[in-house]
This record gives sequence, C-alpha cells and structure tokens, in this order.
Amino acid sequence: MDKNFGDGVYSKGEAYLDKNKNGVFDKGEVFVDYALDGMKYDKGEKIGFGLTRLLMH
Repeated sequence: MDKNFGDGVYSKGEAYLDKNKNGVFDKGEVFVDYALDGMKYDKGEKIGFGLTRLLMH
C-alpha cells in the first residue's frame, strides 16, 4: 500500500471531476491528489492499492 501523500492542493496534471465542464480545474471540484514523490512502485507495495485521496476544496 502506498503511504506517500500529496500536498492537499490541486496541481496541474492531477485528475479532477470537471463539474461545470469548462475544461479547467475550479476551486471546489473533486480531484485526485497524487503523491508528492510521484507515482512509482516501492518494493513490497501491492499494485492497485493506494492511499491517493479525493479531496474537495
């Protein structure tokens, strides 16, 4: 299980749910906060099980 967390802030390139369909991330839209060290496999992690969080701001 990945124990690396993101910074809690949307960063360009992170997946998000474009509620108003304007093609850009807007405050309040749900997004996937990728880990700060990127997406990489660390020995012992199970693939497909991460702690990447969906956040609302």
